[in-house]
Amino acid sequence: NLDSALKDHESEYHYLFKILYTFKDDGSIANVYPIPNIARKVLDTFLMFRVPNGDKTYKKMEKIPFDEIKKTSIFKFTNDQSHITGDGFDPSLVPETQKNVQYLLDMMKKVFPEHYDILEEQFK
Repeated sequence: NLDSALKDHESEYHYLFKILYTFKDDGSIANVYPIPNIARKVLDTFLMFRVPNGDKTYKKMEKIPFDEIKKTSIFKFTNDQSHITGDGFDPSLVPETQKNVQYLLDMMKKVFPEHYDILEEQFK
């Protein structure tokens, strides 16, 4: 049988967007631990077609018209929390996750509302 993740989603991007869109923080590290990596993939994919140049993520984000503080927070969250630090679990991961997931979704909606609306409609 075909895995439902493949059957129910047009692409990995659609599947990962759904995870972020439906994400609910339960206050545990286990619940939020995979989210920075998922957010990073969604951000990179979104930027790949919104700013289709060879720049790194941070440079692409500079071209996105969105609140600068929130963009910095999204970048820091997706960059710092999706890489091994060697310091163990970062206690800020839990409170930072819900906030930055919402910032990322808000940015996508503001920058490309038609795209966001199509994605959102699939998962309401």
